[in-house]
This record gives sequence, structure tokens and C-alpha cells, in this order.
Amino acid sequence: MTIGPDCLRLLLGPAAGDLLAAALGGRASLPGRPRVQDVRYRPGHSVVVSYGARLRSPGRPPWADVLVASTGVDVPEGTCVVAGDEYRVAVWTASSDPFLPGLGAVLDPRGARSVLNDLGAPAGPVRAALRSYRPGRRAVVEAEVEGGAARLFVKVLRPSKVEALQRRHALLSAHVPVPRSLGWAPDLGLVVLDALPGRSLRDVLAGGADELPGPGQVVALLDALPPVPPSWPAPVPAAARAREHAQLIGSVAPGLGQAAHRVADAVEAGEAGEPGDPAGLTEGTTTVHGDLHDAQLMVDGPRLLGTVDIDTVGPGRRTDDLANLVGHLATLAAASPAHQRAHSYGQAVLDVADGLVDPYRLRLATAATVLGLATGPFRVQERGWPAAVAHRVSLAEAWAASARALRPRAEGERDLIAASPPANPRQGS
Repeated sequence: MTIGPDCLRLLLGPAAGDLLAAALGGRASLPGRPRVQDVRYRPGHSVVVSYGARLRSPGRPPWADVLVASTGVDVPEGTCVVAGDEYRVAVWTASSDPFLPGLGAVLDPRGARSVLNDLGAPAGPVRAALRSYRPGRRAVVEAEVEGGAARLFVKVLRPSKVEALQRRHALLSAHVPVPRSLGWAPDLGLVVLDALPGRSLRDVLAGGADELPGPGQVVALLDALPPVPPSWPAPVPAAARAREHAQLIGSVAPGLGQAAHRVADAVEAGEAGEPGDPAGLTEGTTTVHGDLHDAQLMVDGPRLLGTVDIDTVGPGRRTDDLANLVGHLATLAAASPAHQRAHSYGQAVLDVADGLVDPYRLRLATAATVLGLATGPFRVQERGWPAAVAHRVSLAEAWAASARALRPRAEGERDLIAASPPANPRQGS
């Protein structure tokens, strides 16, 4: 089966409900149409769609669950597969994810209690809630002992990946404020983490009046990241995926394809080194977070308390960490009622970052970040997502144009980006 638009339409259309019901068989029924929660589409390769659904089964009350339909992905033997003349789709529930054997265990209150018992957590009933889920890849489950005696987060990975995450938390927690690992279960792919205090910077930006930590505190946190073993892989920067994101945008919104590819052209040309580049742009490698953004930073008023989700920490360029944060803030500012606070904070981060890394490279990396975020409204099937994607692609173009405005031109050179840069090229956020 070719993994293209027809397959995508199958899994996003009304026929998906029948396909999921067939996979459930007699174990449960699907009385209503499932709601698409997340779409992971790689044109020509795979589609993985998550659905929120209410299920029913004789002898028990209706319950909410997450169903997954996947095609183009090799699944372990024994996974339920629904096949037709032109499709072959693997289907599972979150609790039976064939790649994450520990997820079902910690979503079950008794299973979560058993895991916590091994760690010496306070006794009492456990409430377990799925906080994030990337089918087949990873999940986060919040586990709280009733009465507030303990609040922990369980990261669920493929068992082959969990030892590396355990090592990350063990090393980094000795140097920077990140969640401490309280224990791990290699056979189930589980790492149990304590909860950092505070609220995420994103929540505070949306909330209004609270004072915010200065960008210098973010830089200090990054400076405190220790050297990492050479075996740790380098995180993939947004610039390296710009073409992939442009291809996805062009596939799901063909009218935006040219603009998205122009941004990717500019990013790739900048990464390759264009004629006329300023001298001295070679940047050394340091330890980076790898996915630094406002939802990863925990704050309490003017204090930065720490960072979460350190799965991607590894060797890389400081430019990419700073651009990822600026790009997320710029996108938040463009789409949120918190526009002015996010804009102002993004500008403050940009001002500091300009004194630390090359402003031209910083803006190109920010353009790549925003281009990646432009796929988000499609991925979560936001109402009116084509308009939201278009707005973000335009924002990515403006960032690429502002980068070009900072770079000396070779004689006769033409811009790759047609969009006009902001009046002040530093006002990209």
C-alpha cells in the first residue's frame, strides 16, 4: 500500500470508525465517532493517528481510551491488524501499545501502585493519568498517591531505550535542576521521576501578571549543563528537518508548498555556507538541551527552577537551543491571547541571544523552528488548521527574511525569500 493522501484520508475520515470497531471486535464497542487527537504523517512512509474515544463493554461503565491506527510501521507479531484490498492497518489501545509494554502497567492503578511500592513511595490508592503519548515511542504518566502524599511522573519508553534515559537523569541531576530519577524498570521501559516545583513558563505567560525570570537565568541553566559522554547522540536540530517539514506542509496544504520550500532553501543554504557570509561563523559544540522551549522551563515568579524533558540532551550548538526557545515564543505570540507577554519575553531572549551567538544563524535556525511548528495545527487537527498553518509559514518566511537582511549580499544575488522582513530585523518574535 502506498502511504499517501488516500491512506491519510482513510484514517482521518468517517471510515476510520468502522476500521477501529472491526479491530475491537467483541471486546468493546465504539458508540460514537472517534475524535482525532494526533496525526504523525510521513508522506510516502507512514501514517500514525491517535483517537480519543468512549468505549463500552458489557458489565462495566463506559470509559475513555486512546486508540491508535498505524500503517507503514512494522509492528510486533500478535498486534491486531485490519486489512482490506488497499490497506493494512495495525490498531491498538494506549494500554496495549505493542512497543511500550510498561504503559498498560502504569495506567492501571494497581500496576502503578506496584511500581511505587518498589520505590518505597507512601502507601495509598494511586491515581494514574496519561499526560502525553507518542504511539510506539514514549509516554508520560502522572501518578499521584491520594491525599497528596506523593506526585510522580513515570516516563515510558521502549525497553531498549530506557537505560540511556536513566543515565541522563543520574548524570544531569547532579549538576542542574532536572527531575531526579527515583528508580527504573528496564524490562518494562519505565523511569520514575520526581516532580519539579513551580509552573511552566508557558502557563505563566498565559496567566498574566506574574513576574518572569530574566533570559540570563535560562542562559545560566544551559551553561551549567555538564559535558556528556561521547556515546550520547547529538539532538537533531530544526534546521536538519526543514526540508522534511516543508514536504509535509506541501503534501497536506499544497498551496503552501512553495513558501515552505523557500524557507527550507534559505535554511539549507545558510547551513551550507553562502557566498558573502560574515567571517567567524563557525560555532563550537557544547552540551545542549536539544528541545528547549517555554513548556520545558519551570518557574516560580522571577526564579527559574529547572527544566524537564531532558531526553534530547547531548552535544550540539547553543544557537539551536536559543532559536528553539525564540521560535516557540514567536509562534505562541502569533496565536495566543498571551501575545504581548510572549512577544515581549521572546524579544528579551532574542536580545540576549544576539550577544551570544551569530544573529544571522540565530534567525535562520528560528525560521526552521517555526517551520517545524507550522505542522502542529495539522498534526492535532485544529479547527481551521489550514489557516493556522499558513500563518505560521508566513512567520517562518519573515524570520528567514530577517536573517537575510543581516547578511552581506554577493553582487547580483537574489533573495531566496520573497517576504519582506520586519522593519527591524530583530523584531521577529
